[in-house]
Amino acid sequence: SGKVALAPLRTLWQGTEGIAWLCTCPGAELEAGAFYLDRKPRTKHLAGPFFTEGSFTKNSPEEVAELMERLDKSIAPWCKETDGGKQ
Repeated sequence: SGKVALAPLRTLWQGTEGIAWLCTCPGAELEAGAFYLDRKPRTKHLAGPFFTEGSFTKNSPEEVAELMERLDKSIAPWCKETDGGKQ
């Protein structure tokens, strides 16, 4: 059923707590680029018949570059200097 597919989702409180934990956790204790759920890094891409790590949700380098460009443009009004995050 649809509820089974949504089982990894968290309540508003749990999601907020997870974000607060990530914001306050010492950077040395975090894995760069990891997807954290319940304070542990998890598999980012689920695909295949047994939800093994797959490639269906991965973005190409061009898609990532486009996203970053759009993000830079969207925050430009609030930034004194916009240099693509290369400060």
